[in-house]
Amino acid sequence: MPTYVVDETPLDHPAGCWRLLVGTQRRPLPGVRAVEVSVPGVPGELAIVGEEVEPTTLGLTLGVYGRDARGAPGGRRALEANLEALAAVFDSSRRLLDVRWRVDELVERQAWAKVVAASEPEVFNTAAFARLSVVLRIPGVWWRDVPEETSTWSTLLADAAGPVPVGTLADSSAPCGDAVFALEGGAMDHPYVVDVATGARLTYAGTLTGSQRLVVDCGRMRAALVAPGEWSVETGSTVTGRVDVVGPGSDRGWLALTPAYAYGDPHAGDVRIRAGAVSAEAGAELSIRARRAYR
Repeated sequence: MPTYVVDETPLDHPAGCWRLLVGTQRRPLPGVRAVEVSVPGVPGELAIVGEEVEPTTLGLTLGVYGRDARGAPGGRRALEANLEALAAVFDSSRRLLDVRWRVDELVERQAWAKVVAASEPEVFNTAAFARLSVVLRIPGVWWRDVPEETSTWSTLLADAAGPVPVGTLADSSAPCGDAVFALEGGAMDHPYVVDVATGARLTYAGTLTGSQRLVVDCGRMRAALVAPGEWSVETGSTVTGRVDVVGPGSDRGWLALTPAYAYGDPHAGDVRIRAGAVSAEAGAELSIRARRAYR
């Protein structure tokens, strides 16, 4: 049964201390940030595309019961303890909450959130029961695979000259803006990666020798030459100034890997890239480490 978990605390408590009620939302669909441009003498307004997406909100409605942590009846005292426990769970004054949406045993999505509204609990003393409503705000908009499902996909640079799907990002439905790229395995001059859906392009304006490994962290907008097998840009020699990004969204971030859909078949969507270099040895390889993103 679909449910939510906040900082590893299930909102359908296994001992029945609290549970989600009817009125709890499924994670909402994001909407674009409204931009209205009117021109005198032109009916309506100009059609604007490419707007940024607004943060989403998620409403939770919980029933809280007078039961202790073992599920035994505890009356009004247990109800008060459960309300205090939930107040601690939803305390986002100093941190963001790790919220998980569990569809079933196999499908789980994750987002960071903060509480923006919480109602005063509606307490029914005679029944040792209370109804609590909480509104969460998702600043980053997208839901992601859980961190444990971060995966790596690799291809020879020579095999990515035409559009190729990034297999580990299949079935995603939102842009992944924090992918990490690694280039190594052979000498290459001015290697580049292109996101096919948007046409955005990331280029390393330099050359790599066969023994060098270049890591580009799109989320941090940093690049470094690192040791073999390393993925952190913190451990190497910084070369951020040699990275050039052009195309849609390049004014606010580095190469978001965006799924593209076939008209009439929304299930047929892939993140596709093109990659290459001015010149590259046969063993030159591109690897991408990323988590899928969802609307």
